[in-house]
Amino acid sequence: MQWKLCAKLTIALKIFSKNILLLFRLKEENIDKDIDKILGDQKPPDNYLALAIISTIVCFAPIGVFSLFYSLRVNQYWEEKKYAKSRRASILTRVICVWTIVAGIIFWVGILFGAIYNIFGNRYLVF
Repeated sequence: MQWKLCAKLTIALKIFSKNILLLFRLKEENIDKDIDKILGDQKPPDNYLALAIISTIVCFAPIGVFSLFYSLRVNQYWEEKKYAKSRRASILTRVICVWTIVAGIIFWVGILFGAIYNIFGNRYLVF
């Protein structure tokens, strides 16, 4: 008797969890659609393409490539009327550009200290 009740509760729990997941998925899709309706009347977000190119060439190319990728996706998403994704790609581009600049500064300072150490030895790098 208890085994049958336990089996019925398990089946009911599985059905309930599937319905909850479906509800959240539909709710998330509806939120994106609502955001797209709201943002459709505004101008497209900045794609930070110039910053992405400069930070890739000057600072640190391995990370800068990702900023270039997302920078080009901003306009593509906007043309496809995926406004929320376009905003997210714009923000992600800006964040990656900042991290590219930080990584570039660390990289070039390391190269500079390495060059000073190779040329002059340990006498000028006293901390």
